[in-house]
Amino acid sequence: MPGILYSAPLVRISSSGIEKHDVAMWNKTLATNLSSVFYMTACIVEKMISTRTKGVIVNISSVSASGNVGQSAYSAAKAG
Repeated sequence: MPGILYSAPLVRISSSGIEKHDVAMWNKTLATNLSSVFYMTACIVEKMISTRTKGVIVNISSVSASGNVGQSAYSAAKAG
C-alpha cells in the first residue's frame, strides 16, 4: 500500500512570521500512512475470523519512525 510524504517542519520562522504545519496535510498524512493500516488490518482480521482462516498479519514501517527533519507528520505516522 503506497503512502504519502509531506515535508514541512512543525513550525517555520520566516521573514513573514511564524508558519505552522498545515493541519489538513497533517490529517491526510496520518490518515493515509497510519489509519489506513488500522482499517485494513481490522478488515483482514474480521475476514480471517469469519472464514476460520489461520494466519499472521505483518505490518511494517520504515526507519523514518525515528524521525526525519521536516517530516513530523510522516514520522509520527510511521512511528504509530
